[in-house]
Amino acid sequence: MFPSGSMMAAKAPTPGTEVFGKAIFAPRFVACSRVASMFAVAFCFAGAAKADTCGSTNCVSAGGVTWTFTSGGSDGSGGYLVDLSIGTTGAHSGSLSEFGVQFTGASKVTISNTNTGWSSIVSGNCVSSKANFWCVSGSPINVPDGTETFVFDVTGLNGPPTLSDVHALQDQGPLAISTGVEIGPGASVPEPSSGMLGLWGVIALAGLSLFRKFVA
Repeated sequence: MFPSGSMMAAKAPTPGTEVFGKAIFAPRFVACSRVASMFAVAFCFAGAAKADTCGSTNCVSAGGVTWTFTSGGSDGSGGYLVDLSIGTTGAHSGSLSEFGVQFTGASKVTISNTNTGWSSIVSGNCVSSKANFWCVSGSPINVPDGTETFVFDVTGLNGPPTLSDVHALQDQGPLAISTGVEIGPGASVPEPSSGMLGLWGVIALAGLSLFRKFVA
């Protein structure tokens, strides 16, 4: 039998030693290991983030087709020019024969220049009723097909337009788009994956502070 009081006097095993063949680790070590595991998982998720975006506020995208609107300044006769670039390289397969663009307050919109051969633009949104939209149409263009460019001459405004909306490819799955967009140089916006990396960077700094506390 044990001497009197021996059980009460027993000490906990020293971290790092083995008890019944299993190593006993210090609480600090365990906590640090958990922090390291959290960072590993975080960076795996951050690296896997995908985005269907153009990277600027004057560009929107769907199905790999990008729609970029840029102000072209005055047309010299009271109107304002707006450049539209439709990038289709690497996009999902489809066919573009019309799309709607919005210029709020415009009394008239014409196609000043394009590499598509299209010339028709009428008031309305092609397939649905939406205010301030103009329907652009022409011979079908198979997608992907490089970059299509348009220069619109917008009249009836007191200043250059700064906002638009694009409505196109509604019956073509991932290519369908109906969203607002800025007109102009556009401010750079981070990809979601970059934003995730930034977020995990902040968490990493907090974790490093925690680690220092444990090892101090």
